[in-house]
Amino acid sequence: IPPLPGGIPGIPPPPGGIGGIPPPPMGFPGIPPPPGATYGVPPPPGGLPGPPGLMMGLGLGVFEKKLNPTKKEIKPLSRMRAVFWKRIIVDRDAKSPTSPTKAGKTVWHSLDEFKIDQKEIEKSFSRPKKNKAKGQKSKGPKPREGASGVKSTKKKKQRVLDSKRSNAIAIMSSQLPDANDCNLAIITMDQEKLGESSILKILKNMPTAEEIKNIKDVDGPDVIWDKPERFCLMLDSIPMITHRLKAWYFSITVPLEAEEVLRQLSSACKAFEDISKGREIPLLFGSIVSIGNYVNGGTKRGQADGFKIGFLGKLKSVKTQDNSSNLLRVCVDMVEEQLSDSKTLRNRYSHLLESGRVPTVEDMKRTSNKLINSFKGVMQQVETIKNITKTNKLDKFGSCMDAFISDKKMLFDSLLMASLKAETAYKKCYGYFSDAMDIGNKKMLPSTEFLQIFRGFINNVIEEMEWKEELIEKAKKKAKQQGPGSKNAMALAAAAAKRAKLAKLRRARKSRGNKSFGARERIAQLRGQNSPKSSSKGSLKGSEIAARRRKRNS
Repeated sequence: IPPLPGGIPGIPPPPGGIGGIPPPPMGFPGIPPPPGATYGVPPPPGGLPGPPGLMMGLGLGVFEKKLNPTKKEIKPLSRMRAVFWKRIIVDRDAKSPTSPTKAGKTVWHSLDEFKIDQKEIEKSFSRPKKNKAKGQKSKGPKPREGASGVKSTKKKKQRVLDSKRSNAIAIMSSQLPDANDCNLAIITMDQEKLGESSILKILKNMPTAEEIKNIKDVDGPDVIWDKPERFCLMLDSIPMITHRLKAWYFSITVPLEAEEVLRQLSSACKAFEDISKGREIPLLFGSIVSIGNYVNGGTKRGQADGFKIGFLGKLKSVKTQDNSSNLLRVCVDMVEEQLSDSKTLRNRYSHLLESGRVPTVEDMKRTSNKLINSFKGVMQQVETIKNITKTNKLDKFGSCMDAFISDKKMLFDSLLMASLKAETAYKKCYGYFSDAMDIGNKKMLPSTEFLQIFRGFINNVIEEMEWKEELIEKAKKKAKQQGPGSKNAMALAAAAAKRAKLAKLRRARKSRGNKSFGARERIAQLRGQNSPKSSSKGSLKGSEIAARRRKRNS
């Protein structure tokens, strides 16, 4: 087919293996020549599809032309990282009518390329090389084992433990020193290399007897073990490793625990002493019994000699008729003159107020017995291990544990004595404030509940005292602000002093079992005179004063 007008190449021949365009059937005209650029080639009859798409809007169908690269092939010296792009190959002889350039070529026809530093590019974009033995050079790809008779000299590490145990031991060993250093640290009891947490990790991941047996069954001179199996064999090489580590861990942690239990037992004993020897508690209990018996008069609850200590927490809930006060406040008012101030009460009952975190005496005794028995067991194990390892001069277990036992023996003896003392002190204190039936029937409250009842009671009393002290302080400040020469201030101060003195006299008289003061008796007491009813001299003076007043009025 001749070239088409306009310099456009003609239709290329069909691909190999396919014949040319067959002639039209009988009675049909042949393929007419294209009259111009605006007409395409009509599809030939006979079922052959038409040529491929039209070229660049010319209306002319052409077959796709296969373009070969025109640039030289580059072969890097190293394996390079891939750049995943879609390649474009341009036809250097073609001109595009739609191109913005005058020559009708794309931007890819006129790109300027640069000279590159091959070493720098290979250094930046080459694939990382695999680790190789020193002095070994690789030329070309590494031959596979068995491909050309070359066999790998690297031996595979042997594994026996299951994957879960192997991972656990591998993670633990990675957080510890090397197996040899770890072995030496255990033998010499070097706490700088193996601390409390490291010993605990080893104890939690200690290999079982079955695991050690499975490893030894496979062990041999040519076996290269993986790190977890190698660590297990290291532990098994130390005699009585589990007992050693437990004794070592005991010597680090248990003395601190014993000292803490000893401190708690001492605090509990001091709290029981505060309750038993405090003079304010019997004083307040007396006022509670007096008022309670009066309120319960004529009922089965009256005529009581005492009350269950659980009632102490209900004192504030017993309100007065106008709800302005409660039974606790009334009882405190009754003995206020004989009570100390709030600060003194806090200091006097400091051990009781700080006993909130002390466990029960029963729990502390149980913990003490457990620690003491463990200490005795460690002493026996130390003697056994010393007999086994006495030939090893590097082994310092015996000397270190002997020093620990001699140093802490007094601590555990004190712990035993303190637990017995606390138990006795609680029984004595509980019996002092309880019914004898409770002790006989073994219905004792837990020591924590017992202390909580008294702690809450003393706290409530101190709060009442602080409230009264605050009111007095406010009154003093108010009087001071009004000025010392003010009549109101002087009147307030005098009235407050008078009320306090009268209240004190009234309470003292009632405590002796006498009746309330009358008006004449109050005046006589305030003037420093005897009662008119109790002194004849006083009555004569009163009659003389009355006679003088009548004369003066007449």
